[in-house]
Amino acid sequence: MATISEEKISGRIIDYMSETFPRVDAATLSPGTDLIEEGIVDSFGLIEIVSFIQREFNITVNDDDILPENFITVEAMTNYILRTL
Repeated sequence: MATISEEKISGRIIDYMSETFPRVDAATLSPGTDLIEEGIVDSFGLIEIVSFIQREFNITVNDDDILPENFITVEAMTNYILRTL
């Protein structure tokens, strides 16, 4: 995969979330917002996001990597994707 910027990754995740989850406003979602604590997504929603990330960025997310520190915020997801690419 060609090099992709942190901003493009974050933007694509936020766009997907705003299209998929009714509680997400792309204009106001901060990359550091705790998605569970703020009630934006539940555990099933996080699994949907993991599925999206695998498709969108053509990576495999191992079960051992599905941890809060990798997927609790858009920033955490972006960092995980950058480490995985």
